[in-house]
Amino acid sequence: KTYPNVSLELGYVPLDKTLAAAEGVVTTQRDFGNRSDRKNARTRYTIQRMTLDGFRTEVEKRMGFKFEPTRPF
Repeated sequence: KTYPNVSLELGYVPLDKTLAAAEGVVTTQRDFGNRSDRKNARTRYTIQRMTLDGFRTEVEKRMGFKFEPTRPF
């Protein structure tokens, strides 16, 4: 089953660390995502299974640094 979802914030990443953050998110999705069912192959379903905190922790481990607190837009 699929469903719409609002965006979730992992935290703030300075510009010079953006590539490491993107790599952390992509490799976490690659390794933990459901690749057998295309309908459930999106990051939102991986976050639902892992929880947002679990996903954030795994991404931070792969990035090698922690997200900074979110900032206002």
